[in-house]
Amino acid sequence: MLEERLETYQAIDAMIRSYPDSNDAVYWLLTLDYGIRKTRALLDWCDASLEALEGGN
Repeated sequence: MLEERLETYQAIDAMIRSYPDSNDAVYWLLTLDYGIRKTRALLDWCDASLEALEGGN
């Protein structure tokens, strides 16, 4: 589910970058970057939690 979200974000990124002359593109990209970073952090946390639960510290 989270991996799919990242794929969606990548598609959105490509769409935004197809409008390089838009004055709003920078704001769209900043908002998208927030979502990407938040999703990656959650994925990292999930991986670390699973590792800890499986006894890997």
